[in-house]
Amino acid sequence: MTTRSRAAAESSVRFEKRPRPADHDPAADSHQEWRDWTNLAPDLIGEIANHLLSHDVSDYHRFRAACKPWRDLTSDPRAHGHILDRRFRPRNWIVLAITPDSTVATTTRRRLLNLATGSSIRVDLPPLSTHCHMCSTDGLLVLYHRSTNAIRLLDPLTGVLTESPIFTKHNKIGC
Repeated sequence: MTTRSRAAAESSVRFEKRPRPADHDPAADSHQEWRDWTNLAPDLIGEIANHLLSHDVSDYHRFRAACKPWRDLTSDPRAHGHILDRRFRPRNWIVLAITPDSTVATTTRRRLLNLATGSSIRVDLPPLSTHCHMCSTDGLLVLYHRSTNAIRLLDPLTGVLTESPIFTKHNKIGC
């Protein structure tokens, strides 16, 4: 069997419905057990959240986005001061400076690439219109604000921008 015919056979198998057993009761479909996933025990939600944070913060974001009760029981990475919390840093993510998406040199749209999984997402980073991207560290972008000479940190997944605790206004850096 050629590669093309094998692929065609496999794809046709994927889309076929499986026949139901002869003793299948259609009325049983309506009596399946219903689970209320929004009301999981708070301890279990915390455990799941910590497990996701230990692997990739983007999975944690997706978990929080699933439903309001889960969001209410987990810490918000966008909250004040959380940009410095290492648990919420976008480890394994890099920002691609030149992307096929950018048609204008001053665009604020960038592609993030996860080096561990190969997944990528597009994000809009408005601070790039007023800041110079100097470098990246531990998943955060180090930005230089042109008009105030301030050094700031940007989390590319949350869009949270904060003053760098390392530098003061007295340090002069050019870009």
